[in-house]
Order: sequence, then structure tokens, then C-alpha cells
Amino acid sequence: LFPYTTLFRSEPSEAEKEDQLREEKIAIAEVAAAMVQEGETVLLDAGSTTLQIAKLLKARRDIAVITNALNVAAELASGEVEITLIGGSLRTNTLSLVGPVAENTLASLYVDRLFLAANGVDLKRGLTTPNLLEAHTKKTMVKSAREVIVVVDHTKFGRVTVSQFCEIGEIHFFITDTGAPADFVSALEERGVRVILADGRHRGG
Repeated sequence: LFPYTTLFRSEPSEAEKEDQLREEKIAIAEVAAAMVQEGETVLLDAGSTTLQIAKLLKARRDIAVITNALNVAAELASGEVEITLIGGSLRTNTLSLVGPVAENTLASLYVDRLFLAANGVDLKRGLTTPNLLEAHTKKTMVKSAREVIVVVDHTKFGRVTVSQFCEIGEIHFFITDTGAPADFVSALEERGVRVILADGRHRGG
């Protein structure tokens, strides 16, 4: 149904990603931010879409946010929200903190919701990223969360990169934009994933 064609090894910089599909990412972020309830602790992964979520959450005083992304933490710092920035080795390309120090910190945490980014989404191979260290850190994030919410734009569908960090069965919600292929969305729903389109139309029942 969704043939595997190309293995993507390259990864754009965070600045490059932020400029791509900005309107779609803002729409996804609006849906994601609306899910966060009073008193919750949320974990924001590194990524251009999660940065948009941070912009919407930073004025809130009733939640706590944990992140491994320098730019996300800097955005939150200009607001009222309680922030925890985990340690780790810095990947300058994505501004994310990864590796053993990050994973040890994450392993001791438990959060209500994880907003998770990905470079590729494939029904068979799950969520992938080009960097092995980043993948391992993301795996630890998934284990730390009560609810895993993937936030990606439609260009990530059908892509596979080097390292898997999350299987489709580990995902609770999938927030994407209306450009997502309808057959792919239906296939996710058949596997028990609740899909929300960025225009607010709920596809998952």
C-alpha cells in the first residue's frame, strides 16, 4: 500500500525546518496546545512544530513543560510557564540535547503528555530519524509519557530515515495537517491511532 522507496539520510537544520510549511505547523500546534489541561506536565521534543507549540503554551502558569530543545526552552523563558531543560550532548543541527545524560534524566521522569516530532512516518517502520543518538533519546521520551502525541506535517508520511524510535502501536494521538494522504490516515486509524487534522476535524472517533 505504501511502498518503501528511498532512505532519507540528510536532515535540514532547525532554521531551515522552521521556514518550511509554517502555516501547517502553526495549525498543528494550535490543536496540540488545546489538548494540554490545567496541572499537567508535558514533554516537548525538539522540532519546528514543537517550537510552535511552545509559543502557544508559554503564557500559561498552570502547567509545567520539560524539553530537550534549546530553542524551545528559550521560547518558553519569555513567558510564565514552569520550565525544565534536561541536560545532555548538544546537536547543533537540531538544537536538541541527546545522549546518556539526557536519557538518564528522562528515565527518572513521568509526564502526562509527550509531543513528539519525527523525520519520517512509515506504517511498517514506524517513526524514524537520521541520527542514532537522537533516536535513542526519543525512545526514552516515549517510555516516560502517559500519552504519546505525534505532531508532524504531511511531508513526513511515507518517509523512512536511518533509525526507528517509536512503533505505530506506541502512539495514542497523531496530529497532522489536512494535506495528509487519506489512505495513510485511514490505515493509522485502523491500527488504533486517533488522528486529528489541524483544521480541528477529528477523524479518529
